[in-house]
Amino acid sequence: MENPSNFSLLESLPRDLRVEILSRVASSSREDIRNCLTLSKRISTSVVDDQVFKRLNLRPQAMIPLVTYEGYYQLMEKCLKSGNPVAHYIEGIKLYFVQESTTMGLFHLQKSAEGLYDNATYLYGILMLFTGNRVEGKTFLRSLGWETSKRRGDRCWRQNKVFITVSYPDPDPALTDPTFYYPDPDSTPPDIRIGFGSNLGSNPDLG
Repeated sequence: MENPSNFSLLESLPRDLRVEILSRVASSSREDIRNCLTLSKRISTSVVDDQVFKRLNLRPQAMIPLVTYEGYYQLMEKCLKSGNPVAHYIEGIKLYFVQESTTMGLFHLQKSAEGLYDNATYLYGILMLFTGNRVEGKTFLRSLGWETSKRRGDRCWRQNKVFITVSYPDPDPALTDPTFYYPDPDSTPPDIRIGFGSNLGSNPDLG
């Protein structure tokens, strides 16, 4: 039995407060929270709480989603179960663009967007536009606030462009054209071919 007199300040806190602190560490650094596993049994049991996995920083892994979903399978499963929005983004890309499961892919991208992960908000909004769901697409894209400032939209464009160009050397030029990411919400989306397989193919008139 553990002796309370030997507990550190973190160990002596109530579990819910300890989990909250560790969740904040997890949101900043996956490496730091992994190191916490070695501190003590009391802390390590708090590290594996669902709340910690929900807020775990997976942004570096999101930049290489096709590698992540193969190399971090167990971690991804735990984060998905806990509702981590970045994990849903990675899973959505895997399902939609690789396994051609469009319905489930869009489900995970939507969950990520609803979890306020900007890259997913952008990608889901664009996919909604190009599959004819214009009202929903415009709603998500406008939530990035690009009608007043293009800063968030530019960041999403750059980060998604990295994934697109690294994973697929010859995508449709529109996907790497910054003007593509600020569509006129009242215009008809252009015909586009995405080099991820056959999901969107060559779109018919979506007017």
